[in-house]
Amino acid sequence: MCLSSSSTSETRPSVSNQGQGSLSKSRKTSSTRLASLRVSLRKRGFSEGATKHLTKSVRDSTSIVYDAKWSIFSDWCSEREIDPFQVTVQQLADFLVFLFESKGLCPSTIKGYRSAISRTIHISGGPDFGINEHISLLVRSFSLERPRQKTLVPKWDLGLVLSFLKLPPFEPAETIDLRFLSYKCCFLLALASGRRRSEIHAFSISDACLRFNRDKSSVTLLTDPAFLAKNQIPDKGAEPVVIPALPSDSISVLLCPVRILSIYLERTCSLRSVSNSRLFIPIKKGISDLSVKTISTWICKCISLAYGSSKAELLNSFNVKAHDVRGISTSWALFNSASLEEVLSAGFWRNENSFISHYLQSMATFAESLYSLGPIVSAQRLNFPPVSSVTGDSALR
Repeated sequence: MCLSSSSTSETRPSVSNQGQGSLSKSRKTSSTRLASLRVSLRKRGFSEGATKHLTKSVRDSTSIVYDAKWSIFSDWCSEREIDPFQVTVQQLADFLVFLFESKGLCPSTIKGYRSAISRTIHISGGPDFGINEHISLLVRSFSLERPRQKTLVPKWDLGLVLSFLKLPPFEPAETIDLRFLSYKCCFLLALASGRRRSEIHAFSISDACLRFNRDKSSVTLLTDPAFLAKNQIPDKGAEPVVIPALPSDSISVLLCPVRILSIYLERTCSLRSVSNSRLFIPIKKGISDLSVKTISTWICKCISLAYGSSKAELLNSFNVKAHDVRGISTSWALFNSASLEEVLSAGFWRNENSFISHYLQSMATFAESLYSLGPIVSAQRLNFPPVSSVTGDSALR
């Protein structure tokens, strides 16, 4: 569906002491976590219908992560002839130590393994290792021995990337290769919204989900109704993402997310299928849909291309991730006097702990280069340079 630019606004057996023995066919390493869990629940007397719903008690994205971690745990158990559903607290502790010492994983990653394993075993009728005191103390010791090294300064220069996006091959947007237009639109929307890549992937162009103001001073975006964000309450609708446009006379107008989105929609109109209302469409022919990973790739492409003239070793040392844009977007808004409540709302965080612990960046180092570009849209707000800026753009406009 194409939108006109004139759109209007607005029973599991008891756990044995040893937890060892031969594995059943359904619990071999090759079995998936969910398949093994279904067998366990059915043996406990749950109906097929109840089992189906019990195994869908987490979001699909979380289930995929759990499956990957359970597979590694299951392999470890198989090598030691341990049934993963009958593991003891002592054996689980050994597995976590294996992850920490042999694999060198960081404590936060190990906590993810604990969550995946404990939830799966608990649903199947086993103990809840997530609240086990010994496991909690063990994980805490990992954090003390290998504390998290937080990076306070962004690994790459947003100002450099944005300056690059104003030049060929990213302009003129009306005629450039669709590949570069897709990269730029995706990057600017990620920066302007402050949302997760999964939410950007789920943005829809249906009439109820995308609307420009009459004067195109802003655009309102919603994810597909079937999509559930990471921390969204299931029975509560998604919050709209309102992205303001840059002033038409601003020196940074080529970085306006509303402008680039309008051009992207116009140029992709004839390429869209009626059955797919996803905002972003595949670049390659013969592919009907794109993945969340593609969104990450497009965002990272803008960064890697901007640093293309640098040494490859330098770019690799950055360990560029699409997730970085979310932290920089919201941190830049906070640096420019946005309230913490505004930042949390834009990033769709329930409380400040996640933002402060994992996303907050010190933007002072790059402030001068960013202010030289004029106003920038990040975290769903217009961020103007100070009045004293030589660009002439100010917060008083």
